[in-house]
Amino acid sequence: MRKEFNKLVETLNGLGLCQAGGEVDKALTELKNKIAEVETRIEVTKRISSEIDNTISKYTKFVDNTQVFSMAVSHHDIIQTGSSDINIALSLDDNTCIEDDWYQMFNKEKSDENFIPLKNEIDRYKVVQEIISKLKMIDVDGETMEYILDKVGMSEQMHSQLSKKFTLYDI
Repeated sequence: MRKEFNKLVETLNGLGLCQAGGEVDKALTELKNKIAEVETRIEVTKRISSEIDNTISKYTKFVDNTQVFSMAVSHHDIIQTGSSDINIALSLDDNTCIEDDWYQMFNKEKSDENFIPLKNEIDRYKVVQEIISKLKMIDVDGETMEYILDKVGMSEQMHSQLSKKFTLYDI
C-alpha cells in the first residue's frame, strides 16, 4: 500500500498538483497517516496471532493424540482475548488498540515515559526488589505469575531453567 501511495505522490508532484499546505497535500498527509495506522494495526495483529499460536501449541500434542488435558486459565485467556483483540485491531472503526497503545506501537513518544533507565546493577536490584514487593502485596498466585511470564516473554526460558534446576536436585 505504501509503495502505491508513494507512486501517487510522485505522479501528483510531477503534475504540479501538490502544493505545500494545499488541499491535495493535506489529503495526502491524512492518507499517509491512515496507511501508517493500518500498517501498525497489521503488525499488532501479527503479534497477537503469534501469542495465540505460542499458547495453543502447548496443547497441540494432547489434541493430536486425542488425550484429555486441562488448560491453564491464563492460556485460555490469552487465546480468547487474543482472538477478540484481532477483530478490534483490524476494525478501523475501533480505536481501542490506538488509545491503549497496544505493544507500545502507536504512540512512540509516549511509550518511553514509563521506561526506567538502569545505570548499573544496583539500580536493577532496586527495581527488582520493588517488583517483588508489589507481587507479595497482591499475593500473586501461580496462574498470575505464569501470565506475567508470558507477557514479558520469559515462559520458555523459565521452563528451561526450572526444568534443569529441579532435574539436577532430583538426581
